[in-house]
Amino acid sequence: MKKLLANLIILTVTAALTACGSGSGSPTPATTTSSVKTAGDSLTDIGTFGFPFTVQTTPASMVWPQVVATSVGYNSLCPRYAPTSADLLTPILNPNATACTAYAVGGATISGNEGDGWSIITQLENMAAAGIGENDLVLINGGGNDAVAALSSTPVDPVQLAKTFSDAIKRTVLASKVKRVVVGNIPDVTLTPRFQPYIAYKDVVQGWVKAFNAELLKQFATEPRVMVFDLYAQLTLWASEPQAYGITNATDAACPDNAWGFNIAGCTSEVLNSVPDKLANWWTTYLFADYFHPTPRIHQMFGDRVNEGLKARGWFY
Repeated sequence: MKKLLANLIILTVTAALTACGSGSGSPTPATTTSSVKTAGDSLTDIGTFGFPFTVQTTPASMVWPQVVATSVGYNSLCPRYAPTSADLLTPILNPNATACTAYAVGGATISGNEGDGWSIITQLENMAAAGIGENDLVLINGGGNDAVAALSSTPVDPVQLAKTFSDAIKRTVLASKVKRVVVGNIPDVTLTPRFQPYIAYKDVVQGWVKAFNAELLKQFATEPRVMVFDLYAQLTLWASEPQAYGITNATDAACPDNAWGFNIAGCTSEVLNSVPDKLANWWTTYLFADYFHPTPRIHQMFGDRVNEGLKARGWFY
């Protein structure tokens, strides 16, 4: 089963690379990566609110965009947004961070009202307004929070949402001369601890996510500058065969729960290492940090897989 899933992922990535590379072929490699720019939700947020959405460690662990950025020699990623002083929550462009290029914000959606960092479309528009260079690397994800909302009384149509998302990427990021854009699809959110109370609706949500992902891939099938990274297949592989990838727990959250729910900002390595009857660093082999977000180990693995895709395209510089 493990080999089958692994081969399916390789075939999916290879097919996507071939389709996206049709016509003009891979761009001529540059000497260096000028900048790495990000947009998306908590999976891609490196610290808009002062912390990443994973276990807090010292020194700080990297989330997947930082893994990729470091690998291509760009070590200057910093959050472009910051919470407003009015409510300490709503993310707005930070006037003291004009050189920063990480626009992703935890909690952001594609379908949200535009105007601040809660909207991934607004993030893309602000990124484009600041300028995107030919030798930049742009990393984008989105749709996970929209997928959770699929259980609401007025769910968004997944195919239309994927079109809205891809159209926004085309008119902002791809309107520039950038040659390298990575777009992550939606992982299977039904695998997360957060979804388990709603497991009866698994087929509904999985169907929604698959429809979104299929349309997203279709939208960029002939675009040689875009690599659609299959987060869905990757997470499914690790959750289905965890031991093969050094994962000891693929179902439970490592971070402690309390009366107010999970507190990802307070979920530190020190707190986890003080849990009685646990081996040191036991949490490092968990799949999920809290009820919805991956551990630093999984972020590293996501980043490694993206790097493999970049290398396959000749984009790793």
